[in-house]
Amino acid sequence: MNIAEKFQGKYNYTRLLLYVWIFISVFAGLKQYLKGSYNNYLIFKYVFINTLNQVHLYIPQPGFYSDNNHYGPFFSLIIAPFAMMPDAIGIVLWAVLTSLVLFVAINKLPITQVQRNLILLLCTHDLYTSLVNLQSNPLIAALIILTFIYCIKGKEFWSGFYIAIGFLIKLYGIVGFAFILLARNKLKFIYSFFLCIVILAALPALLSSIDFQAQSYYDWYNRLVVKNQLNVGQATMQNISAIGLINRTISTAIATKWILLSGLILMLVMVAANFKRFKNNRFQYLLLSAVLLFTVLFSTGSESPTYIIAFAGVAIWYATKKEKTWVDHFLLGFAIILTSFSPSDLFPHDARIFVRKYSLKALPCLLIWLEIIRESIWLKPAPVKA
Repeated sequence: MNIAEKFQGKYNYTRLLLYVWIFISVFAGLKQYLKGSYNNYLIFKYVFINTLNQVHLYIPQPGFYSDNNHYGPFFSLIIAPFAMMPDAIGIVLWAVLTSLVLFVAINKLPITQVQRNLILLLCTHDLYTSLVNLQSNPLIAALIILTFIYCIKGKEFWSGFYIAIGFLIKLYGIVGFAFILLARNKLKFIYSFFLCIVILAALPALLSSIDFQAQSYYDWYNRLVVKNQLNVGQATMQNISAIGLINRTISTAIATKWILLSGLILMLVMVAANFKRFKNNRFQYLLLSAVLLFTVLFSTGSESPTYIIAFAGVAIWYATKKEKTWVDHFLLGFAIILTSFSPSDLFPHDARIFVRKYSLKALPCLLIWLEIIRESIWLKPAPVKA
């Protein structure tokens, strides 16, 4: 028994981390409400209100919030219970919910409790960064992880269900389709996803009408096309990704499609190198980590609060690796400092601006993603899980 396991036996760190996550959720929610800085929550709230009133979901409404809505029509059902509450209560409970869903998802991973606690601890700061922006990213991370968990458990229907929810909220959830490689019944995995998509996509019509929902999905697509074009700009707060990093430090002439294609090719190389090892435990967790990182690194919509998704991948990669090298420790430390802490007051103001300007927050995660690809290619045969 190692030192960490001895302390785990003496103290209930899981419960302590749960209290910490609830505390920072409540604190972040109250802080933003009292500051009057909860624009993202107002956008969410009006997805529900506008659906009820059948008002265009993707036009600016400066009288109620700034910026534009980029969430799918289905999100109206997710946010509905909170939108019907007074803002102070709705904001706090929304923050608590997103934290608890991710907490539960991580604790469902079939690994040791010590490993789960390490993942929770490593994710705490990025969770707070997401919470003060009142975003849905912890929920998206949880849905990806739950897709993986139910897939390796042979419960393909639930995998398809979680992919569908994630996709209909913010598109990101579609990356969970990568776990079809691990599914025992791949056909069930596919038809469960499409069945859930059809049913869930139609549900918001209960709040409005079928015609309004059909038009809203079309409007959502058009809005996302515009958003992607805006994200590649140099001055944007978004595109803090591998795409933004390469464009802003090397050359803007490198097209987004070629960077994305390179990422997809490397993921395919990872899969091809392990074609006969899909039941290998280490490969499964490398795939989960790679998918979580890929989601953020190769999206022009990535911003600082989005990195709770990527850092969950970093934490899972590190915590589930049995034999760690100095390179692993260095990469984790580099990610904690530059990825996790760079948006905080721990960095001087000028340093934060510099990191954001060149999308340097993405650099440690990109290096870790490449290390995951490298490790997977040279993965040694290991006992196969029954």
